[in-house]
Amino acid sequence: LNTKEQITFAFQKAIEDGIPVVIVEGIMATSTWREFLKTEETILYTILLDTTEEVNFVRLRQRRAEKKDINIEDIILEDKTLENLRRKIKNFSNLFTKVGTESDYRTYFNTDNLSAEEISKKVIKELVLILTK
Repeated sequence: LNTKEQITFAFQKAIEDGIPVVIVEGIMATSTWREFLKTEETILYTILLDTTEEVNFVRLRQRRAEKKDINIEDIILEDKTLENLRRKIKNFSNLFTKVGTESDYRTYFNTDNLSAEEISKKVIKELVLILTK
């Protein structure tokens, strides 16, 4: 889904169909999204999976090395890529702060020393606690 309209439609359709959990990844999100995410029928739970720039750069290099089946040392990130990643980290943090005031629940995880599996387990545990209240 590439536009806010497409995402809004899909979100509303999921709610109408009784889907209990809808995950909206914040890569393209803005604080205006809370207009359709926070309704009388929904619980808004925001999560910030925070990391340092350095860890984020290493993770990107690892993903690219695995995808290309080469050594991580052979992956060089361009300055533009580094700047884009820096901007995304800052934007996610700002969005979390803005939307957080209207969230029913919010969680912050520093993920520097966590694997994807550990992060997933933590998020699921939090979500279960929210849904069983």
